[in-house]
Amino acid sequence: MDYKGVVGRHIKTARKQLKLKQTEFAPLLGVSVTIVSQWENGSICPEIPKLLQIAQLSNKPLSWFFTEEDNEQISDDEAYILSTYRNLNDIGKQHFMDVAANIREVSRYKKL
Repeated sequence: MDYKGVVGRHIKTARKQLKLKQTEFAPLLGVSVTIVSQWENGSICPEIPKLLQIAQLSNKPLSWFFTEEDNEQISDDEAYILSTYRNLNDIGKQHFMDVAANIREVSRYKKL
């Protein structure tokens, strides 16, 4: 397995899910845009502390960066919903799930 390529693709996915350009992402990590580009194209791999920082920013487990991509990718909207849920406290998460359950029960919102 080409770990640099896998890690790079995941870094790019994480950055895009955060809706950041490389020029916005690089300063958050204290690196240059060139370094982010090299990570994303698989030329080089970030040091573990940087990868941990990216994992924390993107709310992903570190192991995700080392796994092959699934055939089914989640959309930016799905990633936003997941990120929103993960950033709620327990009461907010319960309310979120209640709203989702109510929406799921309305027939006009169901896929045909």
